[in-house]
Amino acid sequence: MGAIQSFLTDKLQAKYAEQLIDDTMFRVKQRSRLLDQFMPIKTFDNNKFIGYLTEKLMPIASFITRDGRIPTAAHGGFQRMVGELQLVGLAHQFDGKTQEEMLELIEEAQYKNQPIMSMPNMSGTGMIRGINDTFAETIYNKIEGLVFGITDVLTAMSWDVVCTGEINRTDARTGVSLVVNFKDDSASYTSKHFPTALVTTGNTANPKLNKWDDLEYADGIGLLQDWVLDYQDTNGFKPDLIVMSERRLINLCQQKTTIEKSRQLAGFGGVGAVSMNTLSQVLIAYGIPPIKTYDEYYQVPYTNAQNSTATRDKYVDNARFLPENRVVMLKTDMGVQAMGQTIEMKHFQNNINQTRLSQEGSSILVMVNSRSQLPLLDTIESMSVLLPVVMNPKYLAGRVVV
Repeated sequence: MGAIQSFLTDKLQAKYAEQLIDDTMFRVKQRSRLLDQFMPIKTFDNNKFIGYLTEKLMPIASFITRDGRIPTAAHGGFQRMVGELQLVGLAHQFDGKTQEEMLELIEEAQYKNQPIMSMPNMSGTGMIRGINDTFAETIYNKIEGLVFGITDVLTAMSWDVVCTGEINRTDARTGVSLVVNFKDDSASYTSKHFPTALVTTGNTANPKLNKWDDLEYADGIGLLQDWVLDYQDTNGFKPDLIVMSERRLINLCQQKTTIEKSRQLAGFGGVGAVSMNTLSQVLIAYGIPPIKTYDEYYQVPYTNAQNSTATRDKYVDNARFLPENRVVMLKTDMGVQAMGQTIEMKHFQNNINQTRLSQEGSSILVMVNSRSQLPLLDTIESMSVLLPVVMNPKYLAGRVVV
């Protein structure tokens, strides 16, 4: 057993790690992440997942004769979806130098009869000072990072779905591809919810076709109004929210047509620029739902070093959850970001080389593993099965405006 594994599997440290993973998942669910309001993270085992999906399908009753048989609704397609939950994983390996530092700390802690990191004393009042909190926190930060790495890939796939109606990703490190299409490509409304990208500039005959950065001729308000009406024709209600990047919102406010509409609304020609408050009034006047900006990032790995990245690591770069050129519509109860349990989580047995750190029943399996005895290499590994699930594809709508 390596030094890192020995530290993390100590009775007190193991309890701390288990609580950390549970608390991290709680913080993931409680973060003010915009999409979670419309597609919340939900954890299931397979049976509960099937039940949830079938409960969300509520077809109307059928007419039957007095002696006729009551029809049974079938949900086989959703049962098969359980098999499509994507297996994901991430690991962090500790090098020999880190192992040596941890081994020295373990020996020092035993000599001084102190814990490596500060902990509450048995009476519950006060703390027992540790010999190196900083080093211990570095180890636990790796565990926390693995949990966020798992949930971020789920959120990224969920934004793919609301932007395009599908997931179409190939992992840069493993080469594994995932393609799931939630759109009904045979339905007439699909082309209205996901129209072709705006590519025109200077079109005076139909300004709604102009890209939004064509400030002189674009008509973003007119386009949004038509798009909302199409959405309402499909669903019988409007979306709850329209989401775009800060730059696209600035484009919308700077468009000459938006300025003109705000002047007409104000009843005089003195409006020289459209503020966010003024834009809100324009949206209300034209029957358009509120607009919110979203510009958050997650981090993606590369197998080869890049010439330029937005991080200090040439192998890691930032990526937007919501592409800067897209505008999307969101509706409450669009779907869920589903997380299940792996077979390993259900049947995992601790042994001398592998120890589970996450509590039983967790949707993310985190374990510490001694991969090699010579050289001694300890690894923290995480694994889960997950997939964004949309029960009604009619709720989805997105388009490219630049």
